[in-house]
Amino acid sequence: MAAKKKTTRQSNTKPLHQALDRIEKELPSNLGKYVHQVRKGLDDLEKQIEKTRKEGEDRWERQQNQVRRDIAAMLRRLEKAVSPPKKRAPRKKAAARTAAATPAS
Repeated sequence: MAAKKKTTRQSNTKPLHQALDRIEKELPSNLGKYVHQVRKGLDDLEKQIEKTRKEGEDRWERQQNQVRRDIAAMLRRLEKAVSPPKKRAPRKKAAARTAAATPAS
């Protein structure tokens, strides 16, 4: 029995890269450059997807917060509209106010 050569593989290697490594080994050497280009393109694509996902989450969070603020404002307006009116002190009549404001001579 021939001894097997030990190969060390990184445990955190992405499955996509593992598949590309396997494909690269199966392809002729002149296509190796193409595999490297594909790998770089996929890495760039993964970064763009992650960036877009993050932007989407941020946008969703901002919209969610705005909706919460709008709902809170609407609830305050609704509570104010349905609450019984506050009792005010009776107003003095206009004639009584002007008479009280100008001293009699």
